[in-house]
Amino acid sequence: MSAMTRLVFSMQQVIPTTLLSVIINAGNLQAQTIGPAEMMARGEIGIDTPYAPRTLESLVGSSTLIVRGRYGDFLSNDPFWGLGETFESVQARTGLADADIDQLAAPVSRYEILIDEVLLGDINASTVVMTIMEQAPVDRKWTDPTPERLLFLTDQGEGSYGYRGPTTVLTLVNGRYTLDERDVPETARGYRAADQPLNAIAEMAAAEFEQTLLQQIAQEKQLRQFFAQ
Repeated sequence: MSAMTRLVFSMQQVIPTTLLSVIINAGNLQAQTIGPAEMMARGEIGIDTPYAPRTLESLVGSSTLIVRGRYGDFLSNDPFWGLGETFESVQARTGLADADIDQLAAPVSRYEILIDEVLLGDINASTVVMTIMEQAPVDRKWTDPTPERLLFLTDQGEGSYGYRGPTTVLTLVNGRYTLDERDVPETARGYRAADQPLNAIAEMAAAEFEQTLLQQIAQEKQLRQFFAQ
């Protein structure tokens, strides 16, 4: 294995998947009032901190698109080397062996999102594609098409939106919204419960949370209109 490959492997071990996902999914920041750099300054993301917005302001302000909707079809799971990158482009630039190039890729799933209502963002479509860094799923446990969800997405470019962490997808369950914990290790869940005020979401009735969310979205729209002038 070359020195370059060892370096990249070391980076993958040090930087949490959620942080890599936020960096990869930074995409078009023009529509966001809170970008990854600001979230790092706030301590809401970092080398040792998963994507963890501590306020509704951060969650809304760091999202390009907020929709009410559901999961649709599972579309694919493919290796990902970076936006605009392919096996061939990485090979041409690095000269690495095929096996080393394969190991550099992160597996990324693509899901169809069925939009019931656009709450924030400029989009004229009934569906979008969301990408999630994950191994090929063996079932639809985390992406069951049945429940209604609120999705806080970032424009990844190339026609898709990115999943950033547990607060990206809120699922309506028994009249309350729950965080998506697909990528939260058991050992980290206590940390989230103790240190994430957004866990208060689970203590609020869905109608109460939606009212609070819409108020924050209204403020965000005013900010974006101001910055767009």
